[in-house]
Amino acid sequence: MSNLLFFSAEKLVDLSGTWGDARSNTVSISVRAEDFISMWPTSSTSTHVEFVTGNSGMDSVVINIKHPANKNKELMQKFISVLNSKSPFTVVHDSFTLGGNASGETNPHFNGLIESIDSINSIPNGAVRIREKLTDVAFGQSFSQYGSGFISTAVNGVTNGAPQYTASRYGTTLKLECSFRLQGLKSSSDVDDIIGVDGDGQDYAYFFFNNQYGDLTGIDMRCDTLPTASSNVCTDINLVCKDGSGADVYDDDASGFTQLIDGGTWSVGEVRSCNLAQLQSVTQSDYFYITTGATHTAASTFTGGAYTVSFSYNSGGLSGSKFNRPLYT
Repeated sequence: MSNLLFFSAEKLVDLSGTWGDARSNTVSISVRAEDFISMWPTSSTSTHVEFVTGNSGMDSVVINIKHPANKNKELMQKFISVLNSKSPFTVVHDSFTLGGNASGETNPHFNGLIESIDSINSIPNGAVRIREKLTDVAFGQSFSQYGSGFISTAVNGVTNGAPQYTASRYGTTLKLECSFRLQGLKSSSDVDDIIGVDGDGQDYAYFFFNNQYGDLTGIDMRCDTLPTASSNVCTDINLVCKDGSGADVYDDDASGFTQLIDGGTWSVGEVRSCNLAQLQSVTQSDYFYITTGATHTAASTFTGGAYTVSFSYNSGGLSGSKFNRPLYT
């Protein structure tokens, strides 16, 4: 019989797509030692432990263990020995306060290293493990690199109308997303010309660092809101890339750039993907632009429209990747 490990916590954080509110009721779980995946420090007083689970609707569970400061390594060492125990059932920590026992029960093998189980994070089957906004402070180097001519006038909760960048991690697959709005950007009526703010600097949407996040395995583009304009709206939006300085601007001819997504006429929610040959053409220091896919009578300025471009990476085993560790917070 498998060694079952029992944990109970004071709150459950529900990760079904978005961060849920912590619940005040105590929750508990038993997991098999053989389903252990990994553990990692999240602060000097907190270590996370992850197990794959067979529970209906759940893919894995993360247990947040609180401990004295700078005792992460000692806790991990104790935990490994518990995992290797032959006992059929091991109580790691029980926070229940039955019978007036305010402190609950902690396995004596840990010698007081476990102060509490702060939370049990359930990860539903198929859900991403984390989704967070990328910032210079968090990652040391800006992922949010875009040209000054690619800032929309649609603020509606989006800071300064600039493209928004997020990261999602599931296993060794990392997805970086660039979401942008078209309002205030301009499209000429020339096929393959760059879309951006007229006369306001570089118009690239993303600058690609080769191998910074792992091996690039896919690029997708999704229409979130259909393009609109007061007249002569451009509905055919393409995605292209070019190695260079990122100096290209609105109305520049991008016919010689590498075409990744040939949009055609989009529908809301539609996703287009680049093929393998197109993917392999992406090189270090490429800049990504959106372009006009078809003529539309005359130049026009967008009044609406939104898209998301997703870059998928395999970050497994990449020592230089910022994401070669779990991304829970």
